[in-house]
Amino acid sequence: MSDLYSSICISSVKASALKLAGIEIPENIENPNPVITALAEKKLGSKSVDRIVIYNPDAVALWIYQKYTEMFTKAALCSDIALPMLSVMPSVTPVCFASMYSGVMPDIHGIKKYEKPVLSVNTIFDSYIKAGKKA
Repeated sequence: MSDLYSSICISSVKASALKLAGIEIPENIENPNPVITALAEKKLGSKSVDRIVIYNPDAVALWIYQKYTEMFTKAALCSDIALPMLSVMPSVTPVCFASMYSGVMPDIHGIKKYEKPVLSVNTIFDSYIKAGKKA
């Protein structure tokens, strides 16, 4: 049954964005998404990017995307890549967004339910600012 699910977790978003921008990836976070890394190497070679747009529509399960694919046409046409990704649990906005932007699982970032989150771990935004980039 595991072959029915994506093997790349949403917690890889932070490391992927840092790698694209040429920012050092902390050791304690998820590895970059290998598909995004391969696409970047093909399109950019060894260059890094100045800006990254991460489009992450909230509460769009894969089955919704598959059932209503035509509703995502404009977003798909503006993108170089669209990937299904494995969620974290519980699959609610604060938990998922904390994992995407911190690069770590709920047990580490501490957001484990639907609540107003206060992260005590570094996020992608912290990493960009530390590297002297706009976040």
